[in-house]
Amino acid sequence: LLAKAIANECQANFISIKGPELLTMWFGESEANVREIFDKARQAAPCVLFFDELDSIAKARGGNIGDGGGAADRVINQILTEMDGMSTKK
Repeated sequence: LLAKAIANECQANFISIKGPELLTMWFGESEANVREIFDKARQAAPCVLFFDELDSIAKARGGNIGDGGGAADRVINQILTEMDGMSTKK
């Protein structure tokens, strides 16, 4: 796994997440899962986050018809929000 090798070379912690495991059937819980993962990464800093199979939920925003009211779109939006704030949150 290339991402794990990069983390080891940088002497950083490594967290691997399977994209589909982020989605749940309850409204808002998927986004909470994303926030929890990023909180764990902040606590374990320096840290490399590896999202495996993210392409299964991040096809194209707005194109996931029948995915429970846009759950995949909300998860991707939450990931992007968390990534945008990685350098400012402590």
